[in-house]
Formats: sequence, structure tokens, C-alpha cells
Amino acid sequence: MRIRTKLPVILSAVILVTGAVAIMFSQTVSKRMLKNQIYRHLEAMAHSRAHHVETLLDASRKKTELMTSSFVLEDFLTASKEKGEI
Repeated sequence: MRIRTKLPVILSAVILVTGAVAIMFSQTVSKRMLKNQIYRHLEAMAHSRAHHVETLLDASRKKTELMTSSFVLEDFLTASKEKGEI
């Protein structure tokens, strides 16, 4: 083969190989970045849900404390106890 024929063939091969390597590298990096973003998002959602549950439990605890300290409930339970219903 002549140099005039070899040069474009070799240049095309080098360009194709370089492009393939760049695509594989880009794909690997993109996958890793996406995986990290997903893990961070899931962790943030878990923390958010945990905080939400804590808030609901705290509100429920406060309601329960308020109900148990209510004079109406105490009077009702005392009256029921005196009548022998409890």
C-alpha cells in the first residue's frame, strides 16, 4: 500500500479507538456520578422521613399528656372508680 492510502486508514483507526475510549470513560464516570446522586437523595429522604415520624410521635405524646392531665378525664376516672366501674 502506498503512504497516501495508509495515512487516512491509520488516522481513521486512531480516531475511532480514541473515540471509543472516551465514550467508555465518559459512561463509567456518568454511572458513578448518578449512583452517588441517588444514594445522597435516598439518604436525604430517609432523614426527612425520620424527622417527620419524630414530629408526629412528639405531637401525639403531647396530645396524650394533655389528655391525661385534663381535669375532665380525671373527674371521669375518679367518678368511675368510686362507682366501682373500674
